[in-house]
Amino acid sequence: MGRLFKCTQDINLVSTNKIHTAALVSISPNTSQQAITANTSCVSFQLIIGGIKPDSQSPGFKNVLLTPNFIEKLQHYESAHDGPFGKIISAWKKVNGNIEYNITIPADSTATILFPEVGSKNVYQYGKIIYSKNIFKVPSGTYQFIIK
Repeated sequence: MGRLFKCTQDINLVSTNKIHTAALVSISPNTSQQAITANTSCVSFQLIIGGIKPDSQSPGFKNVLLTPNFIEKLQHYESAHDGPFGKIISAWKKVNGNIEYNITIPADSTATILFPEVGSKNVYQYGKIIYSKNIFKVPSGTYQFIIK
């Protein structure tokens, strides 16, 4: 296992073989190992892959914008941010060709999830399709979405 890269939060990027930590992902298709290049701040890492962003209409993470990026060559990613209302978590992993997307939104906050284009796949919550124009709103709590 690699060590955690510490800035305002711990960020783990998990490839198929081992944990890497850095600020921006650069995957080289010419090697068997996935390379990570640190060339920007950890906040960019959180924004680009984890998709945790403040909502300019609700400052202070009162409403969190979640725009995850399900990167083809990665099997798992988890990002967390300690906001003023508590810890915000955006995590996904690939399981049997599907993507499990787990989020935690602290008390007194809400989230707007902007799912990326998933081709012909649908987004499910509790076994029901919820994908509607790729935007979904949730109150505080812990949620799991399945993209299959």
